[in-house]
Amino acid sequence: MEWQGQMILVPKARYIVFEEEMKYVRAIFQWCRCRMPVARIAHMLTEMKVPAPNGGDIWRPTTVHNVLTNEAYTGVHYAFKRRYEFIQGEGMRRRMRPQEEWIIIDDECIPAVIDRDTFEQCQKMLALNKEQSPRNNSNVEDTLMRGYCFCGYCKSKLAVQRDHVRQSISYRCYKEAAGYGECKGAYIRSHILDAEAWKKAVEVIRNPCLVDTEIEKQRFEDPTQGTLKAAEELLSKTIQAIINLTQTLETTAEPHARAILSKRLEELAIQKARYEEQYDLILRYRINWEDAMRSLDDFKRWCDEVRPELEKPDFAVPWKRMRDAIEKIGIRVILYREGHRPRMDVTMGPPDIMSKLRPIVSKSSSAS
Repeated sequence: MEWQGQMILVPKARYIVFEEEMKYVRAIFQWCRCRMPVARIAHMLTEMKVPAPNGGDIWRPTTVHNVLTNEAYTGVHYAFKRRYEFIQGEGMRRRMRPQEEWIIIDDECIPAVIDRDTFEQCQKMLALNKEQSPRNNSNVEDTLMRGYCFCGYCKSKLAVQRDHVRQSISYRCYKEAAGYGECKGAYIRSHILDAEAWKKAVEVIRNPCLVDTEIEKQRFEDPTQGTLKAAEELLSKTIQAIINLTQTLETTAEPHARAILSKRLEELAIQKARYEEQYDLILRYRINWEDAMRSLDDFKRWCDEVRPELEKPDFAVPWKRMRDAIEKIGIRVILYREGHRPRMDVTMGPPDIMSKLRPIVSKSSSAS
């Protein structure tokens, strides 16, 4: 830049990664990727006494959500996203600029803390959690297939539509409902579609072989096999090295040698913290996997118990059990307009929710 008639070189500003904080940022993304609720992550960080970004002791769910939706952690950041403008009668207001006006900041200035794939998966998990949250559906038990039925034309998820005048609930393509002509649209009373989906689920529950088949599709081997022990061994060796080096330092009087040993001790302390973080994440993966596999066993046991009862005409399955069966079997409904044959395509298969529980753990990740 030019200043007082002279050209001066202004060094490029760079973000500095503070590793002590970034290890918790990485952990937040990994926990979310393993489908841990945002509120639970906030409680865990508070229990671990991790300082919150505002300097306080308590992590709020909104704070965790802000971390998970901050694209800058992938090394991507934009400037000039907002602008201030004066509005008559309102004063100054901050508005979002059109995206084409945003200016991307050089990726060399912002180191990537997490990879793009992890960030994108977390955004999908947040969207899924929001969609299925009881807060967004105060009468959650009014519909069975919320989130699991799709428009046969645009493939969008069908929205729940309530008609309070007629006291009816329907599934409807939200793109068609918007009125922009984006989709032909699909529309049906919720109890009709729910009945067809549950009918398919009952067919599976009544057949033990089908139950076993669908459950086995969702099983996968322990993703931490070998890695947990390797991480534990690395951590143990590092701790022992720190103990040995500390003892050597205590008996060393020569200043230059002490400086070298102290430097090495600092390096080992950083290495120990990294190995502790790896061990903690892998252990949580193991717990997450065990919970997922245990839920499959519980579902299979419930199917065995309820199978004889399904033949009774007055037997009613609780909504939560019905919903769990829909999720475990992987029931999906594709809906078309009235007159299409077939109007509903009811399918089953391993649900996406199970694949998202599968952590990405390399068997060599903790041995590096």
